[in-house]
Amino acid sequence: MSSRAVLRLDLGRKIGLALAGAAALAVPFAVGIVDAPARGQSSDVAVQSTVITVPQFEVASVKLNRSGTIAFSMRPTPGGIVYTNVTLRDCIQAAYGVRDDQLSGGPGWIGSERFDIMAKAASPVPDSQVMLMLRSLLADRFKLTIHRDTKTLPLYRLVVAKSGPKLHEVEPGETSIRGDRGKLTAQKISMRQLADFLARRLNSMVIDNTGLNAIFDVKLDWAPDTNEITGKPTFAGAEQHANTGPSLFTALQDQLGLKLQADKGPVGVVIIDKAEKPSEN
Repeated sequence: MSSRAVLRLDLGRKIGLALAGAAALAVPFAVGIVDAPARGQSSDVAVQSTVITVPQFEVASVKLNRSGTIAFSMRPTPGGIVYTNVTLRDCIQAAYGVRDDQLSGGPGWIGSERFDIMAKAASPVPDSQVMLMLRSLLADRFKLTIHRDTKTLPLYRLVVAKSGPKLHEVEPGETSIRGDRGKLTAQKISMRQLADFLARRLNSMVIDNTGLNAIFDVKLDWAPDTNEITGKPTFAGAEQHANTGPSLFTALQDQLGLKLQADKGPVGVVIIDKAEKPSEN
């Protein structure tokens, strides 16, 4: 799904996006990297240095949100963000491109205290650059430090069911993915993209093991189960669902001829080493 799509929170799930507030000037930060002399060179050879500029927003503000609600929004703008009623945990997931199950550590308030954040670059930049700027903002205002690791976690493997695939193959082209709770309509989608969509719905890694390398049009309808409503992976009792109709697991097999197999495997994670509550501006 496009990175500019607005997410929705319903019954404890994401409803939208956020960040609002005043403005504070962000100062660009430079890091010097020293290249050591090659072996055999005299020690009096001048060292060379390369300056790398860490991208930062030109203006940014962070304010505590005291509304007491759980609905929030995370809206991208040209070269900026407008996040409303978000947690630091939400922001870290967006900045580092991880799901909630891939994030651990940090004080308890990072998932409960809510903020309005508004930030803007000097000029429009790609979404990938905006996320780098968001990392800088979190480090500056929340004193956030993290490190990456790999852990063995529960995951799903997307495979072809015994009945065989029930997919409509099409010519490659521009991908369109429209998804909501209980519905997916996608044109020109790969199995890897379908696995990514399912991962967001189940809040768990989904690995494409179908062996299907073609491009497909996909329609899928199901009754959202406990996994989606709570945002937590449910490996036991996966067929349970809150509404009438097939679960996501059953719908995949009946409508697409695909199957999700529960497994465990190495998953890249982000571990929070430090985070502090920001001062408002």
